[in-house]
Amino acid sequence: MSGASSARPETFRLESDVLEAEFSEVGASILSLRAKTPAGKRDLILPYASASDRLRSGSYGGAIVGRVANRIGGASFMLNGKRYPLSANDGKNTLHGGERGFDTRIFSGEKDGDTVSFMLVSENGDQGFPGNLCLVVKYTLIRRSLLVSMSALSDMDTPFAPAFHPYFTLGTDDIRTLELTVYADCFTPMDEEQIPTGAVEPVEGTPLDFRTAKPVGRDFDLSHPLLSGPRGYDHNFVLKGNHAATLSAPGSAKVDIYTDLPGLHVYSGNFLKGPDGKTETPYAGLALEAQFFPNAVNLPAFPSPFIPARKSVGHTVRFDFEL
Repeated sequence: MSGASSARPETFRLESDVLEAEFSEVGASILSLRAKTPAGKRDLILPYASASDRLRSGSYGGAIVGRVANRIGGASFMLNGKRYPLSANDGKNTLHGGERGFDTRIFSGEKDGDTVSFMLVSENGDQGFPGNLCLVVKYTLIRRSLLVSMSALSDMDTPFAPAFHPYFTLGTDDIRTLELTVYADCFTPMDEEQIPTGAVEPVEGTPLDFRTAKPVGRDFDLSHPLLSGPRGYDHNFVLKGNHAATLSAPGSAKVDIYTDLPGLHVYSGNFLKGPDGKTETPYAGLALEAQFFPNAVNLPAFPSPFIPARKSVGHTVRFDFEL
């Protein structure tokens, strides 16, 4: 796999007896994931007809985001005694890697059997991050499972905290009808700019209590202090183990999510837009993003997203479907 992609980004398809998926070199992204059913094909995630549609939507849908997913407060961090200013693209903060994060970049891709692999070299100083970093993303589709692996090697110490950013639908038009379980007792509260305060608090007694399955819309009270600012769910959960979440459309489809990452960000698509980038489509998809905690680069009490120079580090997320 070469480090440079062709002028026209390529797409790739993977297919099993029950699932089919299409991927793009733009953002190392998944454009569609469909179930094959006797009644026909059913979208399991928000689909995009092209990478251009995804980019116009501004949704990050299906892309790999990074180098650091989610928000970095003040668009900077300290590492080895040096402060690194970053690209600020969310007010004064950095979101999903900056103005030209991984989701906008053209990776080099290739297909080998049940796996599609993508590679990108992010140069030293890219969006302000230190080190020449080589990122490899692999998608493997086997029967009812999709495995996503993200690994990186840098020539300098650097943060590496990517996330795979699909919006699940399981065939519904409004994700508030889906039932969600998140295997987490705690979450990381945020300030008014959605930057974690550094505290960890229990979900018990809050709308964020998904420890047992409930419809996403059951406690969807936008007057509640935890939901009023983000206009819905947009919160990081502290996972108890590798089983992160279960999402189901009762009687139709279910997905279990497993990961070695410490957090799961649940975003109810509060500000989603369609492929034209203008039409508002809130709550049309539910993002379930396995990740490091937001702003962990500035909060030493959180699990560290920093990787050492010249040591390959990787993370995985697996999605097991019942259809």
